[in-house]
Amino acid sequence: MKEKFGSAMKKFAVSLLQPVMVLAIGGLLIALSVFLQLDFLPEVIRNFGAFMSNLLLNAIIYSLPILFCVGITTSLAKAQKGEAAIIALTQFLIFLFANHGWLDSQGMLAVPDPDFGFIGTGQTTVIGVQVVDTGVLSGILLGIICAWCINRFKDTKFKGAFSYYGGVRFALLVNSLITIVYAIALCYIWPPISNFIMSLSNLISSTGLFGVFIYNFLQRFLLPLGLHMFVIIPFYITPLGGTATLGGQAVSGALPIWMTELALANEVTTIDPSMRWLTCGFAQMCGCIAMSLAMIKTARPEKKTEVKDRLIPAISVVMLAGITEPFEFQFAFVSPILWFVHSLVDAFSQLLLYVLGCRLAFTGSIIDAVIDAIALPASATKWFIAIIAAAIVIPIWYFIGVFIIKKFNLATPGREVEEDYTQEDLKKVAERNKNVEDGNLGDVNDIIEGLGGKENIDYVTNCLTRLRVDVKDVSKVDDAKINKFINSGIVKNGNNVQIIIGLTVNDVKDKVSRALGID
Repeated sequence: MKEKFGSAMKKFAVSLLQPVMVLAIGGLLIALSVFLQLDFLPEVIRNFGAFMSNLLLNAIIYSLPILFCVGITTSLAKAQKGEAAIIALTQFLIFLFANHGWLDSQGMLAVPDPDFGFIGTGQTTVIGVQVVDTGVLSGILLGIICAWCINRFKDTKFKGAFSYYGGVRFALLVNSLITIVYAIALCYIWPPISNFIMSLSNLISSTGLFGVFIYNFLQRFLLPLGLHMFVIIPFYITPLGGTATLGGQAVSGALPIWMTELALANEVTTIDPSMRWLTCGFAQMCGCIAMSLAMIKTARPEKKTEVKDRLIPAISVVMLAGITEPFEFQFAFVSPILWFVHSLVDAFSQLLLYVLGCRLAFTGSIIDAVIDAIALPASATKWFIAIIAAAIVIPIWYFIGVFIIKKFNLATPGREVEEDYTQEDLKKVAERNKNVEDGNLGDVNDIIEGLGGKENIDYVTNCLTRLRVDVKDVSKVDDAKINKFINSGIVKNGNNVQIIIGLTVNDVKDKVSRALGID
């Protein structure tokens, strides 16, 4: 039971990545729309920039519940994902109109204030429909319900005249009934839940800097197990991350608040304190610079050039794409002590950034940070403090890394135990490196065989860099067979196997799914 629950929670965490990806791209587009509104540009361009900002706010930020509902459903559905997306959208519309209809019939509709709209009423509008204001939580829960119904009833069959109503159609029927009941019940149960969430948010905020430090530490320390999303997501997209009134509308979640501030850049004079949950990118960049220098410093003299060639591409991925696994996993599994200390310094660096007064969010790459810094007033973000903070933490990080590596004689890159390599071995290594550069990682059938074959595979999905597979019997997993396909590591947790592929993992997942006959 414990393993099943853990597996289900990991699947759920991965399912959140799809809508979060939309947020990341949306944030970039919003920042670009802000540039189009600069005073020195022609009026026609500034008007178009304002049009784009308003469009993106309504299409993405204020429509997040729909995006999460559809994204989670399609991710968790084991098959027929096209039908799953249609069912999810249908259920969300049923929820909206059922919730609104019940509020209206019971005289429970709030009256908007002429100046502040629905702020403080516990209600809001989603695509023009007035409903209970649950933020993205309803979308998340509806997505889970939709996926469960599809997986549970997709193989249901009826005989005779009723045969048409089997399969996903029956799942749609069951799901619709559940959604209607849920929409009505929410009118009564959400107000106390909302009050509890706000109390919990206030409690976390009341822990002050200690709470920020613990949050930052956990999101880094849990990365190798793939559990960091459980820490990040609640603060990113729910009221736990904060609630702010922007542009006359209440916005919840640190990431939506930040993106709304970007869209309203011309009106922003101060940055909401919720940005303190959005600084992991700063630590990632500082950490990769410091730890790479530490590993180069501690490498054997004859290996330094090789280590540089090995680390520079991985560091580039961190800086330009915000993806850390290709770099950090080169030492994360070498020593738990090194990873623990690395996570502590990571948390300290983010905390220092906030304490010194920087109010610029770092949610991804250096490109994202630069664009955001230009889009928002420097007087509000104080982005220049990030340079001061980096100048402090990088040397500290570097010297700590060197000390730990030498103290415990860790086998970091360039310090591995020497082996006698034949010319044939060296030829294979060179060929392997060439294949990685060309994107030719191998045959996905090696992955399937290594996982115990098709009959041993229960569920396949992926996150940003990992292929995540639930197997029926983990004892049948053969690492040697999996490693015929080029990867950066294999992580096992119960019946869940994670194969670290890199940025091409989505293509690999699609190939594996096709080979397994999964839609």
